Amino acid sequence: MNVYYQIRSSQLDRSIKGLKEHFRKNSASSGVLYSPAVPIKRKDTPTKKPPKRPGTIRKAQNLLKQYSQHALEGKRGGCNFTPLEGKDDMLDVEIDSYIHCISAFVKLAQSEYALLTEIIPEHHQKKTFDSLIQEALDSLMLEGEGIVSAARRATLRHDYSAVLTIFPILRHLKQTKPEFDTTLQGTAASTKNKLPTLITSMETVGAKALEEFADSIKDKERQMIKDKFKVGTLKSHYLVGAIMSPSLDRFSR
Repeated sequence: MNVYYQIRSSQLDRSIKGLKEHFRKNSASSGVLYSPAVPIKRKDTPTKKPPKRPGTIRKAQNLLKQYSQHALEGKRGGCNFTPLEGKDDMLDVEIDSYIHCISAFVKLAQSEYALLTEIIPEHHQKKTFDSLIQEALDSLMLEGEGIVSAARRATLRHDYSAVLTIFPILRHLKQTKPEFDTTLQGTAASTKNKLPTLITSMETVGAKALEEFADSIKDKERQMIKDKFKVGTLKSHYLVGAIMSPSLDRFSR
């Protein structure tokens, strides 16, 4: 049993990592997705461009980037905006790569379970399957936690745009969860709880970032009101001074 699950576990993990590497490499270099199993020989092979984030998410991300950058520049005494484009496409590739790998894991895990039911005695099937999927599942969960940690660090820097990386992934994880739960039925509780734990982490970080972003907007508005009041007061003082100055000159003579 140990030999079987070790071999199949290694194969499953390599398949996921191979898909991830292929997806990133081809999407980043050509902007076109090809199946790893189909050699590219003809120029007229039908192609599919990598999906872009919905326009609303793109707009929100740019607005959050601008606001975050403005807030940071304001703290340093500047207010210049730099170009925001450049990394968006790469970010899309990373997001889509992770989403595809999550879906691939569920499908491959289903295939592995169907295969082992034909080979492994019934009373060993659940435990063998649990052991078999651990390496690939842990790798995906670790990558997900890395995404959460990156968003959390960005939020601490008041870069609220980074949290938008989480939302497409979070939506996909929630959509995938029912099938994930069904596939992992019979595995240990610690195994079944890994995806829900990641979902909770993403929800927590996302909610925290949005809450802080809303608070920062309120603080910014209050500061703008104070600044306007100060400017208005200075203008009033200047006008009073301008009016009183001739009178003072007359009295001083």
